[in-house]
Amino acid sequence: MEQITKAPAHVKIKIFIHENSLDFWIENTIENYVKDPENSGIGLVNIQSRLDLLYPNAHQLTITQDNAYYRVHLNLNLDQIQTAIN
Repeated sequence: MEQITKAPAHVKIKIFIHENSLDFWIENTIENYVKDPENSGIGLVNIQSRLDLLYPNAHQLTITQDNAYYRVHLNLNLDQIQTAIN
C-alpha cells in the first residue's frame, strides 16, 4: 500500500463589504500533483459562466497563480445586483 504524505495547506479567506461593493479573496498553497490535461480548468470555465448568468455586468473575477500560491479575487457590485433582482 502506497502512503501519501501531505504538507499542511495554507488557506486564507477575506471578505470585505465597502459601500456597495463586496470583495471576496481566497488564497491557497499549490499542492504537487499531476494535472489531467483533458479535465483541468473546466471548473473555472463553469464558475465564469455562472457569474455571467447570475451577475451580468456586476462582477469581476481575477485568478492568478505563481509557484507557491493560487489566488482568486471576486468583486461584486451590489448596486447592479439589486437592480437585476428587482
